Amino acid sequence: MRENIDTKTILKAIYDAIEAKDGEDIVVLDVRKFPILTDYFVIASVKSKPQIKAMKSAILEELDKLNHKVIYYDRSNELEWTIIDANDIVIHLFKGDARYFYDLEGLWIEAKRVKLDERS
Repeated sequence: MRENIDTKTILKAIYDAIEAKDGEDIVVLDVRKFPILTDYFVIASVKSKPQIKAMKSAILEELDKLNHKVIYYDRSNELEWTIIDANDIVIHLFKGDARYFYDLEGLWIEAKRVKLDERS
């Protein structure tokens, strides 16, 4: 259970962890208005399997620091699409063309995009 940490702070920590490991095209979708069991998707592209491992570790470390519960995460580093399910936030890391093949952003086209990057 987290104490007094708002969701935007957690999303920003995840975003920063992805950015620090050279994640690309980071998108945060607010899916609260849809009948699914999460509130936000964080989607990012990675270039390599070692990058997936490093990014996943960095995200899990940030979630642990914030005392935010992780329900599940892919333990394999050999996948083209890996997820971290942190209950109200689900992080999707895609390697190669998998992001465009599964097209989560197209599937959730009506979801509001959350801006966490000051440059946006």
